[in-house]
Amino acid sequence: MTVRTIARFCLNASSRTSTEYLDTTDIVIVAQRDDEPNQSLLLSRLQDVQGVWVGGDLMYSSRAVIDKVKPGQCDAVTVHGSKKRVCVKDAKEPVGWKSANAQ
Repeated sequence: MTVRTIARFCLNASSRTSTEYLDTTDIVIVAQRDDEPNQSLLLSRLQDVQGVWVGGDLMYSSRAVIDKVKPGQCDAVTVHGSKKRVCVKDAKEPVGWKSANAQ
């Protein structure tokens, strides 16, 4: 959990030192609904999700963020009237890579 905005988080994550821990981390950033972080999370709704990273790879966010980070790589979706992008293609390890190369 972080109280940083998605724009501030992406800006910080663009530096080498900040991205070192992102390679194996799953992160969800949601809009703040309360001053107390735990209560804010409990009050969050689907449309409050601002960004999702899985294994350090940005998979879901606003159209503006995804278009800057992964231009042309993700699909458009509308969530409660908000234009988002979702990335379902694994560019790091294409489907079948692990099973084809597993020992």
